[in-house]
Amino acid sequence: MADMDEIELGGEISKMGEAPEPTNVIWQNRDFDKAIRYTNLVYVILAVVTVLFITFLATVQAKAMTNDLIGKYDESVNCGDMKKMYQESTLSQLAADEWLDYYKNGEEDVGRQISPTLSCFCTEQYN
Repeated sequence: MADMDEIELGGEISKMGEAPEPTNVIWQNRDFDKAIRYTNLVYVILAVVTVLFITFLATVQAKAMTNDLIGKYDESVNCGDMKKMYQESTLSQLAADEWLDYYKNGEEDVGRQISPTLSCFCTEQYN
């Protein structure tokens, strides 16, 4: 808006300027002053940041839980290859040794991966 001439209205000097295009004005928001609009903008930004932060925390927690499960029960070992490498008695003995070490060391959970030998043996026994 380009400023134009000054005129005197009611004993006071007023500046005249070009009016904005009526289609560019959001008429519902004209009754709010700039302070209220900026306050509302800050509230919206804080709400968005809060939701994003909560989403970030939930994603990190879910990823950590997934990594714990994958790390503990790793399925990357091919049990068929394990059966080719060891005789059944040897596999049974290795699994028993691992089970004793695993449960005697840390009871239920020591935060480490179950060995492939124990995993394959237990899976074989389950099936």
